[in-house]
Amino acid sequence: MVENEKEPKNPFLTTKEVAYIFRVSPRTIHNYRKDLKLPFYQISKKNILYRLSDVVTLMRNSNSSIYLKEKLEKYANSFIQLE
Repeated sequence: MVENEKEPKNPFLTTKEVAYIFRVSPRTIHNYRKDLKLPFYQISKKNILYRLSDVVTLMRNSNSSIYLKEKLEKYANSFIQLE
């Protein structure tokens, strides 16, 4: 790999951040987790994280309109740029 070339980042997001991206409540994200719709990583009892790539995959596979998917992808991309 070239020295200047960066590896693609796959940041972890909190429940609150995922809820913001989907424009739903944290409880809805909890239900996605419970229904095994969204893979998660439980770091401790209250600290649960989600890979951005898993969030984007769920978003693309959802029944949302194309407009909403594009809007959600824009929000998700803004998290990548912050890293």
